[in-house]
Amino acid sequence: MILDIPFDNLDETFYSFFENHNSRLYSNALFLERLFNDNYYGIAVFTSPDLILLERNEKYAEQFGEPFDKKDTCIGRSIKQLIPDFEGSKSEKLIKNITLTGETLYLQEFEGSVKNMNGRYWDNSLTPISVDGEVKYIVSMLTDVTTKTQTKKHLEEQSKIIEALENAIEMKDEFLSLVSHEFRTPLNVINTAIQAIELICKDELSDRLKNYLRPIKQNCFRQQRLVNNLLDITRADAGRIKIYKKNINIVFLTKAITESVQTYSSQKGVTISFVSSIDKKVIGIDDEKYERILLNLLSNAIKFTPEGKCITVSLYSNKGRICIDVRDEGIGIPKDKADIIFERFGQVDSSLSRQAEGTGIGLSLVKRFVEALGGSISLKSRINYGSTFTISLPDEKAVEEPIKGKIVDLMDNRLIQAATIEFSDIYF
Repeated sequence: MILDIPFDNLDETFYSFFENHNSRLYSNALFLERLFNDNYYGIAVFTSPDLILLERNEKYAEQFGEPFDKKDTCIGRSIKQLIPDFEGSKSEKLIKNITLTGETLYLQEFEGSVKNMNGRYWDNSLTPISVDGEVKYIVSMLTDVTTKTQTKKHLEEQSKIIEALENAIEMKDEFLSLVSHEFRTPLNVINTAIQAIELICKDELSDRLKNYLRPIKQNCFRQQRLVNNLLDITRADAGRIKIYKKNINIVFLTKAITESVQTYSSQKGVTISFVSSIDKKVIGIDDEKYERILLNLLSNAIKFTPEGKCITVSLYSNKGRICIDVRDEGIGIPKDKADIIFERFGQVDSSLSRQAEGTGIGLSLVKRFVEALGGSISLKSRINYGSTFTISLPDEKAVEEPIKGKIVDLMDNRLIQAATIEFSDIYF
C-alpha cells in the first residue's frame, strides 16, 4: 500500500525531515519501503479528507498503542471509527486546517486531546500530500516524548515551588528585620529611662524599688539580645555580615573575654579558667564578632554546667591555625543533636536543658560569624561528661590602615555591655 502513495509530490521539508534523522534517503522503492518500516519515527498515512488509515509502521503502533496496535483491525478504517471521541477534538481541527491550507504542521510536545491520548505527548509532523493541487493524503510522523515532557513539566513545577519558597523566606526575613528594628526603639527608651533613674535618683531609691528595677533591666537586656540576634541572622541569610578585621593579640583578647564573665560563673559556683600554649599571637580578626562568639559559648557553658564543676578555655596552634576550645563539665549533648544545634532554632530537647533554653538562634549565629571570619567550629560531647566547642581560625594578619592611639580597649564599656546582654538569660 505504501508504494502506491505518490511520495514524489512531497515537498522538500518532508525529505529533509527524513534526512535529518536517517543517514540517507533512497529513491529506490524497496529502500523507501524499508525506510518506512524501520524508521525511528512512528509513521502513519491517512487519506484526506475522510482520514482513513492506509498504512502505519510498527513504531507508530508501539508509540500510539490502541487502537493502532493490531494491523488487521485498524487498516482501512477511519480515524473517527478508531477513536470515537476524535470528532470535535483539538486534533480534528488541526488536521482539517492542514487539508485546507496544504501546509505542513510541526507540533512539539503536542498533548493528546482525545480520551485515549490524554496525559501523553508527541513531537509530530503532519505533512499533506497533494495530487493535482488537492490534498489527498496526510502523513503523520511522530515520536513519543511523554517521559521527557513530564520530566520537564515536573522540573518547571518544582522550580516554581522553589521560587515561591525563596520569595516566602525573603519576605519572612524582611518581616523579622522590620519587627526587630521596631522593637529596638521602645527598648532603647526603656533602657535610657532605667539608666536615668539609676543615675539621677540613685540616692532616693529604696531597696524595694531597686528589686523591681533589677528584673526590668535584665529582661530589657534579654529582649535586646534577641533583637540583635534576629537582626544578625537575617543579615547572615542575606549575605550581609560585615567583617572589620584588625590585627589584635588573640591571646590577650581571649583571656580578657574569659575573665569578663568570672562574675557570672562564680555566682553559679562554676570555676572558669583560661590556658594558652602561646604567649602572644597577633592575627587579623573582627574583635566585636569574636567577642559575640566567645561570650555565647561561655554563656551556654555556664547555663549547662552544674555547681562545683569547671569550664576551661584553651588556646593553641594546630597545623598553621589558631584553635580555641571551650570545654565544660556539663550535661553534654546527644550525638544525634550535634548538628541540629548549629541550625537556626535548633535546640536540644531534654528535660535537663529545658530550664535554660532560649530561642536556639545563638549557636546558629556563632557558626555564621566563625565562617565569616574564615574559620570553622566543631563539637565533641558526651552525655553527663560535658562538651567541647572548638573554633579554628586562620593564622594570618589583616591588611589594615594605621590607627592612631590605642588599637583596642578590651575592658571598655562595650565588652562589659556585651557580656551583660549575652548573660541576661542566666538567672541566679
